[in-house]
Amino acid sequence: MTQLWNRGLLCVPLNEQGTEEYDYDLPEWPNVFFYTINGEQYDELESVFWEWNDTLGLLIGQYEEETLPAEKTREALEILERRMRERKDEPKFLETAEILKKVC
Repeated sequence: MTQLWNRGLLCVPLNEQGTEEYDYDLPEWPNVFFYTINGEQYDELESVFWEWNDTLGLLIGQYEEETLPAEKTREALEILERRMRERKDEPKFLETAEILKKVC
């Protein structure tokens, strides 16, 4: 599962222990990978997040905290990859989308 939190912090539990660290807000999160995207990168991905929200029943927004459940990851990746094909002539989008693809 991946979290998008406060417009730009992606939190990716690396294993079950990481999920527990995140879910229970433990003092340390050594089993969680963090990646920050800036506002411009977020804006590039916003159309993907909107489609994820509509299709997967999520609520990813600028200041929302949301989880991409493991069972929806495959469908999320399919949406992302389709968007990448549709926008293949937009290098800025593709570069940012690759970041999201890696953490999914």
